Amino acid sequence: MCHGQILTDAMRTARKVHKCDECGREIEPGREYVYRAGVFDRSFDSWRMCVPCAAAEDDLRDASGEACYSRGDLADHMRESVRFDGWRGTLKRLRGAVNQLRARYARERHGGRG
Repeated sequence: MCHGQILTDAMRTARKVHKCDECGREIEPGREYVYRAGVFDRSFDSWRMCVPCAAAEDDLRDASGEACYSRGDLADHMRESVRFDGWRGTLKRLRGAVNQLRARYARERHGGRG
């Protein structure tokens, strides 16, 4: 269990090369990524994630009911998901999670309108 609060959760467009803090892939200029920052156990932290990793994190959080998990463990959690749901089930769920993530940020950018 972690004790913390996310203070910033935003989709941004990279102006320079960043690295996804989850999978390590480069986020190239012009690509969207998710920036999150917060205070956990009285320590500030921020991280950037490529859209697929952010969607997988959200899906994992929704499926498990956990508020958070240790960053860097997403791949292990996804392997467990594949073992449970199979590749097709996991990919279908992740595609839906990516679409939900993009739609949520689009609504926030437009002040909550559809």
